[in-house]
Amino acid sequence: GAPKETKATGLVVPRKHLGTTAAEPETAEQLAVGAHEEDQKTGPRHGKAKLSEAKRARYTAQLNHPDPKVAIEGIASLAHRQAMTPALGKKVLTLIKSSNDVELKKTGVWAISRSGMDNVEAELATFGLTETNGRVGSRVIDALVTLKNDKARDGLVSLMKGAEVKTVRRRSAMMLGMVGKGQPGVLQALTTTALKDADAAVRSSAIRALGVSTSAAAMGALKTISEAAPTAADREAAEKRLARTQARLGSAAQL
Repeated sequence: GAPKETKATGLVVPRKHLGTTAAEPETAEQLAVGAHEEDQKTGPRHGKAKLSEAKRARYTAQLNHPDPKVAIEGIASLAHRQAMTPALGKKVLTLIKSSNDVELKKTGVWAISRSGMDNVEAELATFGLTETNGRVGSRVIDALVTLKNDKARDGLVSLMKGAEVKTVRRRSAMMLGMVGKGQPGVLQALTTTALKDADAAVRSSAIRALGVSTSAAAMGALKTISEAAPTAADREAAEKRLARTQARLGSAAQL
């Protein structure tokens, strides 16, 4: 058939490599984005394949294709149809570690989160620590959030503390404020980041994240930062967040 232009990049990929039908989404990007949004609501699913053995074999073979767009199609098709096994997850992890293609890495991260492989949270976090592209790092954060467990939160803490890209550290702090649920370990990590991270934006995000919780421990952390932070801006920011938290508690008490 005629070559097909992918909407994600505009690159032309021969139709014989895509393996789509009229009933299937047109592009790997549509497959990945749609399922990723579903994962945000329900958590990743795996292990209940919705494709024939012939298609499984074809999509699996595409992982070895030198064209990243063809590999993306195979990865996205397997993951979307809940056919990304632990063994395939490990293979995709090896693939994205050696690739420079941003879209391949993003799709691979999402697919790995659906694979059910052992220690998937730690594997994703370790990959994200040294990833130099912020968009890929952001996809790692999204994948960890969808996993919704303590190991995933530990992964976010690791990224906040040690990711090479400061935007990844900053967004990890922000997400921990929402998913950390006031856990002592998370609060301690946010406090340390607010006091010691080299980047002002990361410190600011950690302070805002602490302000999400109304727990006594979170307020205590903000008070500590308001007194001990090395910069006047951070001390003032913590003081304001603490005041807002106290005002929220006062308003709730009056209801």
